[in-house]
Amino acid sequence: MIAISLDLNYLAQYLNISAERIYKYRFKSMQEIVEAEAAAGNAAAQEYLTNVLKDPDAILRLFKLGSAKNRWKILREMNKDDLSFLLQFLEKKDLVNGLQCFTQDALMKFIKEMPKKEITKILFECYSKEEFIRLVPETELNKWFESEKVDKKKIKEHLQTMNREILAQMVEAVTGKPQEDTSRKDLLTQINALNPDQFLDALQALKPKYKQMLILQMTEEDPKLWQEFSVNALTKPLEKLDKPDLIKGMTKLEDEMLASVVENLPNDLLSMVVAQIDPEVFSELLSTKYQDILKEVVTM
Repeated sequence: MIAISLDLNYLAQYLNISAERIYKYRFKSMQEIVEAEAAAGNAAAQEYLTNVLKDPDAILRLFKLGSAKNRWKILREMNKDDLSFLLQFLEKKDLVNGLQCFTQDALMKFIKEMPKKEITKILFECYSKEEFIRLVPETELNKWFESEKVDKKKIKEHLQTMNREILAQMVEAVTGKPQEDTSRKDLLTQINALNPDQFLDALQALKPKYKQMLILQMTEEDPKLWQEFSVNALTKPLEKLDKPDLIKGMTKLEDEMLASVVENLPNDLLSMVVAQIDPEVFSELLSTKYQDILKEVVTM
């Protein structure tokens, strides 16, 4: 049962009966009112009801959908699938408000299940790329260089601009010999002659600050390479944030992704979130998809 304070005067006009008579129908459902009117000789009552439930403007006025409380009373009678469907009609700010209903741990769980592309949107709203790379453990930096999508030829191109200290460190890591007297040109020649495994070893032997420098250069050229970090590496810094800052980062997600998180709320909370829907949009949807629900509304 959905008990709502209807606009009874408007309903009386629609059913072509007096205000005094409609008042007697308080606490009866729309369907019961129509059946009672039909029994009393108002043959057009059913047609009137059909018309009002097809008219978004009439629904908006009759059910007083400008009231968030009335919208919520109708929504709480809907199932999970219907509520999830309606999320697409909310504005982003309303979906973001829905995130407030989750604990920080729950939000992190959902984030970790997202594609890395979405995780990086959140990450780089909360941290600069330079801040993030400084937080990445060296073991994760090493794993990044192991990715097949990280073009080793591109890395060698970037090494052309690196100082001698970096190049010498790489060659020393592979040869085990000091390179104090080796020219920059000869160091580059030796690096270019390394086989793939040796080259990877040389990269991973670099000091963390040099690895970070190379990664920043490579990702500047191809931002998709941020996704070659593990989910754990991408999300670990987010765990350090307070919930308001985490939610601020999630505002960078597309509405569809936000909705996929919000729909995990239990129905009582989900209906409260959906109640933020624009009244005119809601009345339009009720007129086309949810007329049966409206017939069960009880007047107050």
